[in-house]
Amino acid sequence: MSRDEEYLKDILRASWLAIRFCESPSQSELEANEREQAAILYEIGIIGEASRLLSEEFKTAHPTIPWKKIRGLRNRVIHEYKEIDISEIWLVVKRDLPDLIGKLEALIRKEPR
Repeated sequence: MSRDEEYLKDILRASWLAIRFCESPSQSELEANEREQAAILYEIGIIGEASRLLSEEFKTAHPTIPWKKIRGLRNRVIHEYKEIDISEIWLVVKRDLPDLIGKLEALIRKEPR
């Protein structure tokens, strides 16, 4: 398994966990659940860090994935944690992560071993 494939699998696992940890049926319930928030934010940190560690060649070869935005969200979660808007995190988990998972699963199937 290539180094890039290992990081892709880390991103996929963290994405699935973030979705699973976001069990609240509504944004307002997530805002009231600090445990879910902490778990989701941790996984977003993993997603961003693993995407940073992917080779530049790999990221350049797959420009449809918003690598810069992924890393940017990780940086905000880690460095600007007091400014995190949970409604934005809700959208990332509910809207963006399923799309990212679909793209990454397709890449893993295509990547040579």
